[in-house]
Amino acid sequence: MSRIAVALCLSIALPSIAAADDRDDRHEVGRDRRELHDDLHDARRAEWLLHEYDRLVALHDGRALDQLENRVALALDDELRDADRDTAAAAHDLRRADEEVREDRSDLERDRLQGGGAAGDFRELWKDRHSQENERHDFLAQADYRKRIIALRDQWSRLRGRYSREHLRSKHDLLEELVRLSRYEIRMDEQQLHEDHDKLRHD
Repeated sequence: MSRIAVALCLSIALPSIAAADDRDDRHEVGRDRRELHDDLHDARRAEWLLHEYDRLVALHDGRALDQLENRVALALDDELRDADRDTAAAAHDLRRADEEVREDRSDLERDRLQGGGAAGDFRELWKDRHSQENERHDFLAQADYRKRIIALRDQWSRLRGRYSREHLRSKHDLLEELVRLSRYEIRMDEQQLHEDHDKLRHD
């Protein structure tokens, strides 16, 4: 295929590719906003569970504590389902970023062989490598969060139904950790939204 034909094909394809990328980026923004909304709700729930747990321990209300422990277990199950979903989404985003970098490198190699200008391809590669690093950081953070939720869920399961002073204190500490993790997830969501908006500005 001649260089003119290649240029013509690219002039036709590039606008549709750019539009598809823009739709994907805006979809990510919408998804991440929903996640932030859900995680704010989860953080308020975690704070309430901690407050209610301490109140019931002070009242020595064993029956109510048993019911609350069940609610905590359900909340941790919810958190793990969310962590599974978010980690899978982050893995998908990383795979897409990896593919974009591979395509950029292929474009650069094609231009080198054809003797064409590569300044635009270098800029695209730099931008996509930056996005790739962000996506890798997000994936690792989500995977770490998921691992911490699994550990917290397992520890809570081992302590359920135990009401010695030591066990009560340990469960209080686990609920405090749940609150910290919930706030950490909100910070991750806010960082992800910042990266989404940054990507839209540069596309």
